[in-house]
Amino acid sequence: MTGPDTAVGREEQQSADAIRCLSIPIEGSALLLPYTAVAEVIELGHPTPLANGPGWLLGLRQWRGVTVPVLTLESLVGTASTSLSGPPEKVVVCNTLNGNPKLPFLAVAASGVPRLTWARRDALATMEKSGNRERPAALGHMRMPNGDIIIPDFDVLEQMLLRLGL
Repeated sequence: MTGPDTAVGREEQQSADAIRCLSIPIEGSALLLPYTAVAEVIELGHPTPLANGPGWLLGLRQWRGVTVPVLTLESLVGTASTSLSGPPEKVVVCNTLNGNPKLPFLAVAASGVPRLTWARRDALATMEKSGNRERPAALGHMRMPNGDIIIPDFDVLEQMLLRLGL
């Protein structure tokens, strides 16, 4: 039996009013990604640094036979200084958006353990657009019950990585 008074009914109603997301803690804030953009949450491992790579690129990591760039987004979304308090605990491997076979995935470093959350559709509609040159990878931000959260711009991130030849 399904209906508004059952667990299944409440889940169906919540999914109609909200989008299942992953909240990813970073230094000074958190990122919000739709759950469908996330391929897997994994340990950092030992990414191979790139010679002369930008500070926001931790390096490249192997994941399921694919080389994936590992990014720290704090400086690109304007949340913290360029120095991190410690190595990331986890990385979130994400699907890229544009179907480029050279860059099917990217990984975002997390300063803590990511958690599932719901973002209300009406709150997403009122998201404040960033448009700030100091925050090139921030599409916008919005208020959530536990504070402001940043929505990263994956199109910008992909273009930045492709310009590096990745």
